[in-house]
Amino acid sequence: MTVIVESRRGRRLKRQHRSSLEIEVAKPGGLRREEAIAEADRRVEAMRDTSMKAIQSLLLTLNEAAIAAADDQAWTVVRKRAVQIITLSQTYGLTFLAEAAMRLCDFICASQARAALDSKILMVYVNAVCLCGQGALSASSAEAVLGELDSLSSHLNVAKSE
Repeated sequence: MTVIVESRRGRRLKRQHRSSLEIEVAKPGGLRREEAIAEADRRVEAMRDTSMKAIQSLLLTLNEAAIAAADDQAWTVVRKRAVQIITLSQTYGLTFLAEAAMRLCDFICASQARAALDSKILMVYVNAVCLCGQGALSASSAEAVLGELDSLSSHLNVAKSE
């Protein structure tokens, strides 16, 4: 990460900020690749509880944003929340939640491209994302929800992203 600092003389300097893990890996005879990966995994896992709380918070704001979505700009806010959910859920292996959020993004992009914003259909997708995010669904139930979203997307001629 590059950090911009001011020198004593008032000049702005760019300095490369490196984490302790980066420093250890770069040292001759430093961490082995396997150790670095294990340490990175440990650090990601240490953030799991915070990330799960963030996902729940994002699901609430996603739902609120969708309820208030009346124009193209508001739909973009909903899509941004869905992208954040995708990022966090994929990090922690919440596949069904990530898939539902991806289908929501596909629907929003297709609707905006056609200038055909239907808030009722948007709420169907958002509700499916929230349902998958509650963690109460069995794998077969989550797959059924995704199957129904696929059917709806097919009916609406929404292309599925890969």
